[in-house]
Amino acid sequence: MKRCVSVVLVAALLWMSGPLPGLAQTVSAGTGKVAAMPSAQNAGAGVIPGIAGIPAGGLAPLGSQAFSPSVGLPGISAPGIEGSPGTALPGDLPVALPVRAVSVSLGLPAAAPSAPAAAEADKTPAVAEEEAPVSAAPAEKKAGSVSTLRTLGKALSEQGRASSDLDYAFDGSAARKVETSDPSWTGKTDAPAKPLLTLVQPSAAASASAPTQATPAPEKAKGKLPFSYYLYLAGQYLYALGQEATSLIAPLYAYAAQGLAFAVTTQAAFLVAILPGALLGSRWVKRFDAKKVYVAGNILHGLFALSVPVMHVLTGVFSPVHFLVSNLVAGFIYGALRGVAEKEVAPRIVGQENRDKLNKAGALFYAAFEGAELTAALIIGALIPLLGLNPTAAVMSGMMLLSAFPLAMMRLKREGAASAEEKKGGTEQSLPKMTYLPYIFTVFSHLSLYMFLAPFTALEIFKSQALNGTIVAFYTVGSLVTALVTAYLPKVAKALDERGWAAAGVGAMIAFLAASLLLQSVPLTLGASFLLGVGLTQMQIVWRSLYQQRLALSAQPHVFQWLSIIPVLATLPPFLFMQAGLFMGWSMPALLGIIGLAITAVSLGVPLFNWLSKRLR
Repeated sequence: MKRCVSVVLVAALLWMSGPLPGLAQTVSAGTGKVAAMPSAQNAGAGVIPGIAGIPAGGLAPLGSQAFSPSVGLPGISAPGIEGSPGTALPGDLPVALPVRAVSVSLGLPAAAPSAPAAAEADKTPAVAEEEAPVSAAPAEKKAGSVSTLRTLGKALSEQGRASSDLDYAFDGSAARKVETSDPSWTGKTDAPAKPLLTLVQPSAAASASAPTQATPAPEKAKGKLPFSYYLYLAGQYLYALGQEATSLIAPLYAYAAQGLAFAVTTQAAFLVAILPGALLGSRWVKRFDAKKVYVAGNILHGLFALSVPVMHVLTGVFSPVHFLVSNLVAGFIYGALRGVAEKEVAPRIVGQENRDKLNKAGALFYAAFEGAELTAALIIGALIPLLGLNPTAAVMSGMMLLSAFPLAMMRLKREGAASAEEKKGGTEQSLPKMTYLPYIFTVFSHLSLYMFLAPFTALEIFKSQALNGTIVAFYTVGSLVTALVTAYLPKVAKALDERGWAAAGVGAMIAFLAASLLLQSVPLTLGASFLLGVGLTQMQIVWRSLYQQRLALSAQPHVFQWLSIIPVLATLPPFLFMQAGLFMGWSMPALLGIIGLAITAVSLGVPLFNWLSKRLR
């Protein structure tokens, strides 16, 4: 009995002091290697490789401060277990280092560590992401030391950060990025935290962690114009009513009172006055701003136009001198406003960065202007028989005065205040000289139609005073149609480019001259007048928008000043020729025929010369 008890006690003591050799073999079988029996030749035998770096012989007895559940493994931090920095560590311990770092969560029992417990601990590691084969160091080589164990403890502590947040890292969402909490390692470590646990794809994590961008505000419609431009159009419409009326009434006044020679003289005076108006207008625009020049010019023009019928009624006598002065003032203001100031208004309101926007702005300008001219022609035709010439002129002059109110309320952008997008355009100080020829041709043709082609063709060839207004009305309808098409059907207007519309405008002018002066047919003349309105107006829209977009705002007054002066200078020779011919007794139809041939020759000769010069270079 005593012997049996002694055997049990010895077995218990052996159990408490260390693992049995047979059990060690059983435990080591889980790693694919059999632990050798300790002997004098193999002093390193008995290592349990189930837990990398922890030798079986190094386990402390139960109750020892060096291995207590509250203290944890010496130098090793596991989740929920704090290691004491001052804990004494064994000297030389056989350590098996893993080849690849894995995230391990150790569950330590409260009971004394034993071989079965060590075997259970070997089976309980929670491996995150992927398992790597653990290559244990040969038992013969003692590579472990206190410093090695501390290094291993730091690595396991860093890996423990990911496993300690395992319940927090994956909650069913595959798009949430892992956020690690504060590690439980209380020792100092220089290695940055690099969690190995990744439950989402890197691309998904990057997209999930990227800051949510605010939905950009919807861009303004490309073709939408500012409200100030519609105020400008309203003022322009009222001004055009009065200007067109006085332009149609002026030759009737002069022709009825003084005859054909005086009518030609007053029309020539109007053209001559445009020259100083354009020269001074560019300086005034630079000094006072286009808006102030526009408002002052409309008021001044309205007052002088109103003074003609008022003086006629008050005195009962038509004064040729007063009428001539009124025409000079009208020409001067025309050069300052239509020659310079109005060209700067559109880019100062809508900007220069968008060519389509400038095209629409120019098209609506011509729609308002030509619509007013058409309305004025119809009103004059109805009011003159009803009220008489003087009351009609007074009413239409008052329209120019009313135009100052909407023009005074419009707002222009200051130079240099344009946005980054707007500064993309409008940087050139000048363009090639040939680029200006199409616009010069349109202004010359427009002035020629109003100043002598339409009135003198109606009076001297067709012998009809009313036909002057009809020709202008058909021309205005053509201008209005193409302006509206450009504004609201821009794809149709883009069927031809700038050069194509230039060719169309030249062709329409030649057709009008042939129908009115050569064929002398009223229906053909009216049809050609409609086509002339389409061609010339579209030419002005596309070429003017080109200049407004490419030229700097500071350069535009100077450029448009000369684009107004040159056509006027080109219009003066026909007037001088007509005056000389009338003085020599030539007939007006013959004079108009010669002028028509000259216009045709120049219209075809200049493009042909330009084409040949390029071909011969």
